[in-house]
Amino acid sequence: MSTATSSQAKHCLTLIDHKQLTVSEMETLLLYLPHLARGVKAGIIPPINDFRDLFCSSPSEYITEIDLGQPLRTMIVAGKYDWESDGITEDKFPVSDVGKKRFRNKLFHFNRDISSEDVIAEIVKAGFAPGDHIHGLAFGATFPREQQKLPIGCLGSCAHVRGSRRVVGLYGYASGRFLRLRVEGDIWHSFWRFLGVQEIPEDC
Repeated sequence: MSTATSSQAKHCLTLIDHKQLTVSEMETLLLYLPHLARGVKAGIIPPINDFRDLFCSSPSEYITEIDLGQPLRTMIVAGKYDWESDGITEDKFPVSDVGKKRFRNKLFHFNRDISSEDVIAEIVKAGFAPGDHIHGLAFGATFPREQQKLPIGCLGSCAHVRGSRRVVGLYGYASGRFLRLRVEGDIWHSFWRFLGVQEIPEDC
């Protein structure tokens, strides 16, 4: 099988140039390109129309309803993840509330490297609370394709796992969705988004 030609490579650069990406956006694209190329090579990239659907406009408002009487395991299973961290357990990440509640969700994207403290401050300034692991699980189950666009951090809760404070993150590529833990104190790269939530009163 023949390899790609130099003219095809130049055409790729031309297509990227037409998008007029910023330096930060180009850095993000470069992080994804090796994984995309690997998926193409392995033949696991979805049909082009399905792939395009991943980047359609998001809902204008994300609403989730959470049954807090469910065990954590049930919430994880509802998300139908292709892989999950075995560190996300009920003893580390408990379900501490009861009843059914509705939440308005917002994804915060700062387009720069940022600390957890600054993320939380910005979310609170906007009138939201940082989403915790329960909010993240509900969001992942309700809007499964969102994490395949860019990863989502849930900074509203953390637990000591394997010697470090870790938070839940929703990851994904075109080929799958993953539920992982990430060290809470690390700097978050510019491609990360963060979940913010507002509880919706019962009379709304």
